[in-house]
Order: sequence, then structure tokens, then C-alpha cells
Amino acid sequence: MSVHFRPDVWDAELWSSLESIPHAIQEVDTNGTLIFCNAAYCRMHGYEPGELTGQQIWGLLATDKEKADFRKTIDQRIDSHPLPVSYQTRHKRKDGGLIDLQIDWSYKYDVSGEIEGFVSIVTDVTQQTRDRKALESAHEVLETTTARHRERLAAANAQIREEIERRRKIETAMRN
Repeated sequence: MSVHFRPDVWDAELWSSLESIPHAIQEVDTNGTLIFCNAAYCRMHGYEPGELTGQQIWGLLATDKEKADFRKTIDQRIDSHPLPVSYQTRHKRKDGGLIDLQIDWSYKYDVSGEIEGFVSIVTDVTQQTRDRKALESAHEVLETTTARHRERLAAANAQIREEIERRRKIETAMRN
């Protein structure tokens, strides 16, 4: 199902703005259906504009566990109405590649004040995730290397102290 224009919800000017901005936006209903996703969201996932509209959001999630967890998350949000908190997840692109995303979301209410879905700004943090993992790995290597050098330095210092003590004894013996 491909929907490009929703005159019942947005006017053409707002629609054009949402489609033009470089930030990915999604709207998901309480059943997990993508009601709207802009062109940036589609590009991020490797789809043509409108191709994802009407699809279930969990179809994009990377693992079966994430899919099951997200269905529970939607129900919990509707039941307990927690404050929106950003979270990170992993989605599968159309080509099968994985992308790490940060989801900044909020509730969408109908005219009677009932939750009818969720609106999110979606940021691709794949490179930041890779960079963080590389930095953590480099930090671990640095810590290991530093510990090894400290051990060697401590051993060398002990040898130097022993040598100083040995020479002091020899010097003392030669004076007596």
C-alpha cells in the first residue's frame, strides 16, 4: 500500500516540508503499522518513498526477539503511558544490511485525547555505534598494554633497587 498524500490530515505545504527535511520521521499506529514515513526514512531503509507505508514496523526490526519485545513495548506504552525516552534499536534495510537507529518518540493523540499512535524522529547512528565500539576496543587494548608496561616497569624498578642495594653493600664492605 503506497500513500503519498493525506489531505485529510496534512495540507500540501506541511506534507512538502515533511518530505523535504533531511531527518527521518515515522508515524506508527497502536497496532504497529507505519502510517507515515517520509522520504528520508525510506532512503535510510533502502526503500522507495511510500513503499513502507502500511507495513508493520516490526518487519524492519533486526531479530525475532526485538520484534516480540517491541509488540510488548507498544502495549506497555498504551497501558502505563510512560514519559517518552529515546532508545536505540537495530533495523534491517531492504538489502538485508543492518542499521543502528536512535528513536526519539512521542505519543500521538486523537481529538478525544486517546493515544492513537507514536511519532518519531529516527536518526541513523550506525557510524557512531561503530566508532564507539572501535573506541572501546582501542581503550581495552590501551588498558591491557598499559598494565603490561606497568608490570614490566615495576619489575625493572625492583631490579634497579636490588642492584642499588647490592652496590651499597659492596661499597659499605669496601669502606670497612
